[in-house]
Amino acid sequence: MDNNMLLEVKDLSKAFPGVQALDHVSFDLKAGEIHCLIGENGAGKSTLIKCLGGVNIPEEGDIFINGEKVAINDPLESVEEGIGIIYQEFNLVPSLSVAENIYLAREDTKGKGGYILDRKTMYEKANAILTDIGFRNPDSSVMMWTYRTSQQQMVEIGKALSHDSKIMVFDEPTAVLTERETRNLFDVIKKLRERGIGIIYISHRLDEVLELADRVTALKDGKVTGTVVNEGNLNKDDLVAMMIGRKLEAYYPERYDTVEPDNVVFEVKNLTSPTGTFKNINFKLRKGEILGFSGLVGAGRTETMKAILGEYPYVTGEFYLHGEQMTDPSPYNWINKGLAMLPEDRKAEGLVLGMTVAQNISLPNFDKFSHRGIVDLKAQKQFIQETMDKMTVQPKDPDRLAVYFSGGNQQKIILAKWLAKNPDVLILDEPTRGIDVNAKMEIYKIMNDLTTQGISIIMVSSEMNELMGLCDRILVMYEGELCAEFTRDENGEYSEDEIGRAQAGALS
Repeated sequence: MDNNMLLEVKDLSKAFPGVQALDHVSFDLKAGEIHCLIGENGAGKSTLIKCLGGVNIPEEGDIFINGEKVAINDPLESVEEGIGIIYQEFNLVPSLSVAENIYLAREDTKGKGGYILDRKTMYEKANAILTDIGFRNPDSSVMMWTYRTSQQQMVEIGKALSHDSKIMVFDEPTAVLTERETRNLFDVIKKLRERGIGIIYISHRLDEVLELADRVTALKDGKVTGTVVNEGNLNKDDLVAMMIGRKLEAYYPERYDTVEPDNVVFEVKNLTSPTGTFKNINFKLRKGEILGFSGLVGAGRTETMKAILGEYPYVTGEFYLHGEQMTDPSPYNWINKGLAMLPEDRKAEGLVLGMTVAQNISLPNFDKFSHRGIVDLKAQKQFIQETMDKMTVQPKDPDRLAVYFSGGNQQKIILAKWLAKNPDVLILDEPTRGIDVNAKMEIYKIMNDLTTQGISIIMVSSEMNELMGLCDRILVMYEGELCAEFTRDENGEYSEDEIGRAQAGALS
């Protein structure tokens, strides 16, 4: 064995009812290495990590740490073996202090019998750990809930380091971070690598993989499809081919010529919030157009969209659909008029996770298959099946709970629900966040096809390449205001540099 090898996974297999999640997977990690793990949703990435974390117990295969075979049967054993996992959903207790979270179940005590918490010592140790990884002026005595997301992530990293972890796993760590917070996280990860800590990094964002990875391993259908060394010559096509088994002819579909320039479907005038989160928002959306909203996190994009829908307060603002002013904007009224929204947080706001697909799709559509409050079950079943088929929801099981579908299929379920209402305008807020590359391509194609049906789309996205690849126009928000509008040049291209400058408020 390589003396520098921290972790070796050999022929790991794990099955769930009806699914072979891992099929003789082998994977290794060296000290001082960032080894990126990529693959579509359902490829087996999470199952592999949960096997390392003691959440899942494999039926076959072996795990070696520093050359010694280990058995990891629960999360505590994983921690004891020096593995720290920063899951996408943090394992923190909001009502405890930062220090108490870091040293949970390992608190420093004092006094006779050791029954009194030595908070001063815990605060000092926790502050030292956080400072060491680049947290500026930490105060570990405050309650965990007072920290924003990026700070909570640093606490998770500090907690893992307090266990003297030599192997650290990051699962989609930038999904909810701003660009600046992402850069700070990358600096921390690179410092950990310099200390000899082995990093397993999971991300759907291929630009991040290309920047960080020393090696990349791809999984597909529970099997390893390949491992490559990143010597600076990899590109997105290489990674996509590893994940889905084929090269991309085009990452984004060729945009159809569907825009009717003189046909304004939707217009917003002078939309302003009482707190200045957004101010003086004015724009027009044309029939068959995909209009992009760009801006850094905190620029006010999502709040603007929610205000349009009547879910966020505003002091001034007028909305016009087909030239008719909406005098009582609310989600219910907009849906009935022909405007619907796919929200940024699909799990909290877009779906009822504990309901089936059929129930989720049915919620706004009972008028399609009921009469005077009586549901025609046969008609409902046919409606649901046809709706799922149009969106190619997989698996085609209308009685399956929404929580058990992949992120891409959850987005399709939400789209299916609203498209059944025959809207004229769709607002899509971060429609591809947290979904794999193949699912993204499906969403892009769906959006492109919808415009051929005369539907107009407002798309909010934090991925600039996504906006440039899909949108007919791009509006940029900075500190709550629309500061720039971009269209394609004579070659059909956008200026990424100019859009980036506008996002940062640096346009002259």
